[in-house]
Amino acid sequence: MKKLVVFLAVLFAFSFVLAADATSLTYSGQATFKLVVDEEGLDSTAYFGWISASGDLGNFGVTIGFFNSSLYGLSFENDLFGVDWATGGVIFDPFLAGGDWYGSAKVLADDTVSLSVKPLDGLEVVFMDLVTDGADIYEPATDTGSWFDDFIGLKYSFAGVDLAVAAYDTEVTNSTNTLNVGVHAGTSFDFEFGTLSLEGLFVNQFTTPATMAYGLKENFSGEFGIVSVEQNLNWFENTVILPWLDDYELLNGEKYFDVTVSSEYAVTEEVTVNGSLGLVIADLTAATDFTVPVSLGVDYSGIFSVGLAVDWDDVVKAATTIALTLNGGYETDLYSFSAEVAWDDVVGGLEGLPPVKV
Repeated sequence: MKKLVVFLAVLFAFSFVLAADATSLTYSGQATFKLVVDEEGLDSTAYFGWISASGDLGNFGVTIGFFNSSLYGLSFENDLFGVDWATGGVIFDPFLAGGDWYGSAKVLADDTVSLSVKPLDGLEVVFMDLVTDGADIYEPATDTGSWFDDFIGLKYSFAGVDLAVAAYDTEVTNSTNTLNVGVHAGTSFDFEFGTLSLEGLFVNQFTTPATMAYGLKENFSGEFGIVSVEQNLNWFENTVILPWLDDYELLNGEKYFDVTVSSEYAVTEEVTVNGSLGLVIADLTAATDFTVPVSLGVDYSGIFSVGLAVDWDDVVKAATTIALTLNGGYETDLYSFSAEVAWDDVVGGLEGLPPVKV
């Protein structure tokens, strides 16, 4: 990795030397100065934020960036390819997720090299030198001992299919490695009446015995006259080996199915009625335990609305729970008012007055 970084640095420096005309270079940057008065008197603090310089020579371009007097990024580009080097890691969905700005990122790396090949539009290759403090899923900072402690990924789009392939080490000790190799593919189909989206994932973890995570995510949304249909399916197995995946819906609801049929109809110019009927199976391994949500509503000129929602749970077992919700609202340019009354369990009986939300 270090040899590669040195090579890139030499390459970019050489490119700047070739650009002998200093007027071809452009610079940008930022610095901060702070003056503070406290009980100890006057104090000032200043630091050099970042600076970047870029230039071009014919079909070549190069950018160098510094942060607090440290090199943080190099990039090189011509008509055939582009190379970027930066300190730290990058998000590589769907295999490695990101974090927030304050250092909780799940991708911890010394540095990252990204390569794009322009004749193959959409091709991206990413290499990360993964490290950690020993408390995360990646290699500790010593980063020695095993034959592959890093991440390499490839993304490419062709014929309407978005493909991602990755190989990376997930072991927390530096003397051994646990290799994950995965592939993810996604596509969508547009019809006159709707859109169908599909995503598939397969990851093999090379342990003894080998552990596999796989699954399918499917979504359909369509319009059939005044009727709209929204349907979702998730079926994933063994995603426990992917705790850093940036898809919390996948991780928290591994096997579910839902479909909702809704409609809206204008009775008159002022009055519109709407309704929906749904089916929700939260766990497809227990498909007989499902919920049937129903809603009905009336709207008058966008000013006054009233509706009823019925949530019928555990239908097969004689509807042990039925929840009702009445809602209404009134809205003008000056103010709006809404109220909701809910009965949590009509079949099981009520204790006291139903809750009222205003």
